[in-house]
Amino acid sequence: MDSGSLLIRRFGLPQRCRWLLGQQVAVGITFGPLVFSGSYLVQANTFNLSALLIPLPLGLLITNVLWINQYPDYEADLRGGKRNLLVRFGKKKGLQIYTLLFFSAYLLLVFLAVIFANPLWILPLFPLPLSGNAIKIARKYYEDIPRMVEANLKTVQVYQLPVW
Repeated sequence: MDSGSLLIRRFGLPQRCRWLLGQQVAVGITFGPLVFSGSYLVQANTFNLSALLIPLPLGLLITNVLWINQYPDYEADLRGGKRNLLVRFGKKKGLQIYTLLFFSAYLLLVFLAVIFANPLWILPLFPLPLSGNAIKIARKYYEDIPRMVEANLKTVQVYQLPVW
């Protein structure tokens, strides 16, 4: 576990908020804005708002990886009393959140391209068709986990492609 996760766990959100938001939010914050802006702060010895905005799409995408990976465990989590966000929302509503996380990440990339007046921010949009395909598979097979695994794989690929 990295130091950012430890700090959030120790000094971060109160227990009630963690219960309401789930660990996906903590991971999205940690592996999105926290690590990036923390690294920027240490290296530049100053803080910049752009260092907080730039990693937000990646935070949303890694959150989506965790989100879709809860589907295979849904039944066991439900039976075991594990009340993660997917269990609380249900599989069908969970697909709306999955779609919203993708949409929000891409919308943020367009927003960054506009506010930084840099068209290179559009480049990470190239996995957009892969995202659409993952959403289509997840919606079709959310009750058939062996067939839905392809959506899980594509979600990981969508996260990896903009990073490179």
